[in-house]
Amino acid sequence: MFSLRVRSGCDAKGQKHHLQDKLDQMDKCNKLRIKALPESFNGALTDLKAIAREGHVLVVQNVKKVREDVIQKIEELHEDMEKEVVALEHNYYSLHKKVDIIVDVVTKYETLYEALLLKVATKFDENNMSLSKIDTMLVELKG
Repeated sequence: MFSLRVRSGCDAKGQKHHLQDKLDQMDKCNKLRIKALPESFNGALTDLKAIAREGHVLVVQNVKKVREDVIQKIEELHEDMEKEVVALEHNYYSLHKKVDIIVDVVTKYETLYEALLLKVATKFDENNMSLSKIDTMLVELKG
């Protein structure tokens, strides 16, 4: 890694000492970096947790809004359906009353028709008898 050139005995000790100091400084720097890594990792992790919490809060708020909208739409549909059911029931009862009236009218018509037929038949029979009497009288008058 490092190559040392030894020039003289005193210089070699100085260079060795200087190199040892540099290595010690590098070790200290590396230890500080290693020590700072968890702190920066924890800081980044804390930031990510905060972002995730904010995202979760936003998602929960959106879900609540959508839920409220869905509930409101369901209630509106339910109210509309109730109105339609009431209108259908009203139409049914109205139609039922009209059908009852028509049935009553047809029944009364049949009764009146039968009574009228009876009266017409009676009148016809009376007229028929009168005609036969008139025929008999005419035959007697001729004869």
